[in-house]
Amino acid sequence: MKQSKSLCFVATDATSFNVLYRGQLEHLNERGHRLTLVCGGASNQLQTLRERNVGRVVPVGLVRPPRPLADVNALLQLVQHFGRERYDTIVVTTPKAILLGALAAGIRRQPRRVVFFRGRVYENFSGISRMLYRLLDRLAAACAHEILFVSRSLMDEYCRDAAVYARKGRVLGVGSGNGVSGTRFDPLAYPAAETRTLREELGLSADDFVALAIGRICADKGLAELEALAELAARDDPRIRLVMLGSVENGAEAAFERLIAKRNVVHVGFTL
Repeated sequence: MKQSKSLCFVATDATSFNVLYRGQLEHLNERGHRLTLVCGGASNQLQTLRERNVGRVVPVGLVRPPRPLADVNALLQLVQHFGRERYDTIVVTTPKAILLGALAAGIRRQPRRVVFFRGRVYENFSGISRMLYRLLDRLAAACAHEILFVSRSLMDEYCRDAAVYARKGRVLGVGSGNGVSGTRFDPLAYPAAETRTLREELGLSADDFVALAIGRICADKGLAELEALAELAARDDPRIRLVMLGSVENGAEAAFERLIAKRNVVHVGFTL
């Protein structure tokens, strides 16, 4: 029997654990690994995470947007936590947690530090902003023993920036953050009557061709591209409908309002 490990995962928001790590944390917990989940987030998301009973939840003041004072405070909390606790492995994921978590774990010389890149928040940035974010990613990479990438294409992009990513990086399998549940996304698992009812609730007819976009609604998640595609679809065939599932980020309200004003677009709020 394999010896259980003490594993610490650090994410910016509890929502990431509740969405991106659904099933994975349960899998690790069932196999006897001792999990600690360090994150920020709203109280309801933290409570949802606790109710999963997969490990100890440690709230810290991590926030998504750049907030210098809050970020320094969160870094100090992480340094303090990693000074008290020793883990076999620490995995940091999502942008803010990657930077502050890797720094704190490095400062406390934790024995195994893993950075998991799922994307690049600065993909659409340019100039000084892009240069700064690239440097911050390199700083996090310098603190890591190993770097994981969600896909080969993402790793290739990082490797063009610096040799450290090729030296420490790898893609697990063919690339994935958490795999795809064959039961949850099996269309045969849902009765036809339930599907018809859902279509009716969303104002979709049986003849409509439905495209689904899932994720935070903001510029860096392709909001402008979705708007262009919706316009093309409306001109090509009125039966092509776009369903957007996710919360609207600050700064994206105007583009979002233009988008949902189109007759072929339906919005569904954030859901687990």
